[in-house]
Amino acid sequence: ANSNALSVVRDCFEKLELYMGHRLRVVNQQRAVSKMLDTLKKQAMQDEGLNEAVVTIDFKLNAEPLSFGEKIG
Repeated sequence: ANSNALSVVRDCFEKLELYMGHRLRVVNQQRAVSKMLDTLKKQAMQDEGLNEAVVTIDFKLNAEPLSFGEKIG
């Protein structure tokens, strides 16, 4: 097989692994936040209120799409 084609396949596989890892982290984070909010809701309903707050900070990752054969730099 052409070494260039193998390089492209390896690169695609690496990007797929990174994407799947990202998706796993997102699901894990969503479950943890949901559990935390459920706990706070239960506490708020049992007491007369809470002295806690939830602050969410979201950082957007900028990803620039590359076309095949385009060089970075």
